[in-house]
Amino acid sequence: MMAWLVSALNPRRIAGQITLLVIASVVLSQILISVAFFLLLPPPREMDRERRDAELALVVDIVGDVAKGAPSAPASELLAGRYPWLAVSTELPSWATVAVTNDAAAAPILSSRDDVTMYRRDKQTGPRSDFALRFDNGMVLVASGLPDIPPGPPVGARLVVMFGFLAPMLAVMTFWAVTVLTAPLRRFTEAAESFDVNREHKPLREQGPDEIRRAAKAFNSMRDRIKELIDERTQMLLAVSHDLRTPITRLRLRTAFIADETARAQMERDLDQMNAMLRSALSLIRDERNDPALSPIDVASISQTVTDEFVELGHAVSYEGPDRLVCPGRFDDMHRVLTNLVDNAVRYAGSVVIRLRYGDNGGIVLTVEDDGPGIPEACRETVLKPFVRVEDERPMRPGQGFGLGLSIVRSLVRAQGGRLSLHDNTPHGLVVRIDLPQLPAHSSGPGNS
Repeated sequence: MMAWLVSALNPRRIAGQITLLVIASVVLSQILISVAFFLLLPPPREMDRERRDAELALVVDIVGDVAKGAPSAPASELLAGRYPWLAVSTELPSWATVAVTNDAAAAPILSSRDDVTMYRRDKQTGPRSDFALRFDNGMVLVASGLPDIPPGPPVGARLVVMFGFLAPMLAVMTFWAVTVLTAPLRRFTEAAESFDVNREHKPLREQGPDEIRRAAKAFNSMRDRIKELIDERTQMLLAVSHDLRTPITRLRLRTAFIADETARAQMERDLDQMNAMLRSALSLIRDERNDPALSPIDVASISQTVTDEFVELGHAVSYEGPDRLVCPGRFDDMHRVLTNLVDNAVRYAGSVVIRLRYGDNGGIVLTVEDDGPGIPEACRETVLKPFVRVEDERPMRPGQGFGLGLSIVRSLVRAQGGRLSLHDNTPHGLVVRIDLPQLPAHSSGPGNS
């Protein structure tokens, strides 16, 4: 929950911007409403006092309009149920001895009547709020023990209650904005990150706001065009590579009739090199197109096997790591990856070490380290592209590749969910690092080893 809240409040994300916009707009509108409420409307206690004075003014008008000489009992009974603190009689109470003039507090009650005389109880004999009104018609209205108007809740309490209702509403609106409005963008991002030209993908759902629907439609169209272009390029390269084999075969047959042995040998070497280049190109194309399912493989066993194969050939290759470490992958592809890397390393280095360990943030780290000349940092990303070599540091030699080895290795690593990177070794040399995903906890051992 906390992670979701931090993500939702990140202003660098659309979800965070929407969240802050919702919060700012709701809080600002609530502040304006609150200011208007507290400034323009009187406090609740004043409103209750005004309401009571209006009712008293109505009672005064009713009693004052009673016919002269009429009995006071009916009027007193009428008021007893609604206003038990009011009484109607024809006699003034004993404390009503001095008439009051210009009583500001009584002005709203008397309604500018000139047929009434008002008496206030002296504070020494009782509550100062008690009063008596004597009308010219002989009626006397006595108010004794007026109910006290309780103070309204303090401003702070009202604010707490107000924001108590505001907070859940704000949380619901924010959750709706973050989850519903950003869901199409999240699906869009996931589709873009998982896009692979070698796999079939379901079309991205074109739903949500108009802009998101248009973007999803454009993304689906772009993905189809990219896949179509890659397929056309692959078919063209396959056709060209296949067609070139025929003239190479004819040239090889013709070289047999060359009398000069030196010239014939040079021609055969050139033809061998051309044929090897075609095989490398076809291998790269097949690796990009081939995408069988992943299964648990023992990377430690494969590393030890490759080490033993090169040691038997007389190379100084060693392995450091656990006896068993399983991850999702393809046995043949991983064997080929390590074979290519070690074969490339032993050409330029005196010793090679294969290391295998668990990564700091999960996953598996597989490295091939040599003590050769290494690769300049500026060229490391370039040499991972097809047909690219670092010719200054590693000049072309007989039997050497054509700059496809690292490209094929990176393609195989990516197909297994991994990532390949090049680094410096200490004190000199190259470190080829492969980060592989770790096998889920519920999976068992390798299916092929």
